[in-house]
Amino acid sequence: MNNNKSHNSKIRVELFNGDNVTPLVPIFSNEFPNWSGDKIKCHIHSFSNSCANVSGVLLAKNEAQYIIGILLYRFIENNVTKTNQKQIHYKKYLKITEIFTFNNLFQNETFLALFNYTKVICLKNSCSYVELPNKDNKYNKIKDKNKNQIVSKTDASIFFSLE
Repeated sequence: MNNNKSHNSKIRVELFNGDNVTPLVPIFSNEFPNWSGDKIKCHIHSFSNSCANVSGVLLAKNEAQYIIGILLYRFIENNVTKTNQKQIHYKKYLKITEIFTFNNLFQNETFLALFNYTKVICLKNSCSYVELPNKDNKYNKIKDKNKNQIVSKTDASIFFSLE
């Protein structure tokens, strides 16, 4: 782990950049019950073994240092998204590929803390947009708190501007 940390009440978010992904496997097994341990390790390594300006894994922890949420992201460059019959060109944006939590009581706060940390990462990497999966009503707290930053929506995702 490194010293890049963000605090949201009692939730701490930090960038995971270790080689030992074994402690994360049981957590991912809850989210992906049909995946083998090796497939999960390979998946985590595909995000954690690259430079932080390409992809990464964020961990949300409670006061006791237990992992309560995970976010996986990748930077995407030079992409065009079509929404409502118009095209939007994003020079560089952070795509949240997966975000999940293990504590339903603090789910909204955990999602929001993880999302807010992606903004910090974007600013450090000259990135002006974040793409969030548009799943169910799972991320309503993020959408509500950042509604003025929404620049486009599709069935699959929502784009937020950081400018």
